[in-house]
Amino acid sequence: MSKKDVRPKVFILDTSSIIYQPLIVNFLGDNIIIIPVSNLSELDGLKKQEGNVGYNAREAIACIEELTNNDLNPSAIKHGVRTKGGGKLFFDFVKPEDWQKLPDGIEHNNDARVILAALKSKVKFPGHDVRILSEDSNLRVIARTCGVRAEGYKNDTVIQNLDDLYSGRESIVVTEPSADLMDKTFQKLLVPISDISKFLPSSGLYPNQCVELTIGSRFALAIHQAGNLQIFPATDRGVKYQKLPIVLKNNEQKLGHALAIDPVTELVTFSGKTGSGKSFLSLLGAYAQTRLDDSKRIMVFRPHIEIGPQFGILPGGVNEKFAPWMRPVIEIMRKIVKAYNGYTSEEARVCIDEMLQIGTLEINPISHIRGCTFDEAVMVIDEGQNLTPHEMRSTVTRAGENSRIFITGDPTQVDNRFLDSRNNGLVFLTERFKGDLNFGHLTFFRSVRSALAEKAANLLA
Repeated sequence: MSKKDVRPKVFILDTSSIIYQPLIVNFLGDNIIIIPVSNLSELDGLKKQEGNVGYNAREAIACIEELTNNDLNPSAIKHGVRTKGGGKLFFDFVKPEDWQKLPDGIEHNNDARVILAALKSKVKFPGHDVRILSEDSNLRVIARTCGVRAEGYKNDTVIQNLDDLYSGRESIVVTEPSADLMDKTFQKLLVPISDISKFLPSSGLYPNQCVELTIGSRFALAIHQAGNLQIFPATDRGVKYQKLPIVLKNNEQKLGHALAIDPVTELVTFSGKTGSGKSFLSLLGAYAQTRLDDSKRIMVFRPHIEIGPQFGILPGGVNEKFAPWMRPVIEIMRKIVKAYNGYTSEEARVCIDEMLQIGTLEINPISHIRGCTFDEAVMVIDEGQNLTPHEMRSTVTRAGENSRIFITGDPTQVDNRFLDSRNNGLVFLTERFKGDLNFGHLTFFRSVRSALAEKAANLLA
């Protein structure tokens, strides 16, 4: 290996990459890491925000301070601070004459300071691979026009495009089945994978993968578990649904419900288009598990990200401030409680109010999940596409003894400006957990909200 091959890379960090992964300076190995001082000022402004962005900014500042506090000698800091990954951290200042290094027409802002730091690094570290890490696609484009390599933080990017995301489902067609196979499928409701091995995809089936099975002229739905297909007929009168007081509107919802009520799946993710029933099925599974067990509770967490112009500071305590984000959950729970118990609308409302009062149902901002351990709980994390992988790790690790987690979201509707459809926490978790024996996932492709909602989801995608 040549000397050039072993030279450390030089990473210039944009604020967006630091917010995305607050501990990023310790995760970049034995390389050179440069943070423009202007980005520290940006972090200082962001740390005052409520929610995950503010928390991540404060965590990043604490991480950087810990490293710089190891040696209070300013001269030592100037010559690089050792990171926990074995690299060296530098801070870059912009001098007035540095702006001449940029092409004409580029605004002199914090993004430009990041690009300047990269251009100066190419001179200071000749022969090294210099690149900007940023979750801001526009900054990356501008950087490339200036001759600087720029990319997102790839350690948490698990797919190249959304079509590569694990769907959690497979269609299997068995032609000319034997009488024995038909009996196993529709009488015994259990089909060994070995009996249909030649009809399986080359990659095989993952644990708890949903299957749409066409066998001869008949059709069935199944879940793959322990080397078998657990069959349930594709009908509302099937064995899985004969006692369910709520009609499931399509086969996707039936497969999703099967995952939601299966005790094997301790962690379930639902992704897909708006109006497909992801939140409904999660809350339905949570209620089915807790309604007859006084020791368990339903914990719902949602990111509080506003779409459009912000309202500003809302009056009242946490519940009053968070009320707009609680309303969709309460409306779904009222429908479920009403159907399960045969209540009137008013009786369902009273029941939900009582659940909220005694704590068997809690709805909280996602930022309130840190530092807690939830035992005997069914946790529902809604809008998971607006969490970073770092935040998703912090969230899922809150589950305690005898707890389950449902995570829902639509990767095509990311409202967090530091994320996109490929690098958000929902996609990250789904890809990292696929193949786990206690994990189930399903991507929904059909909206059941209304014909208009279905059309809008397709035409406005």
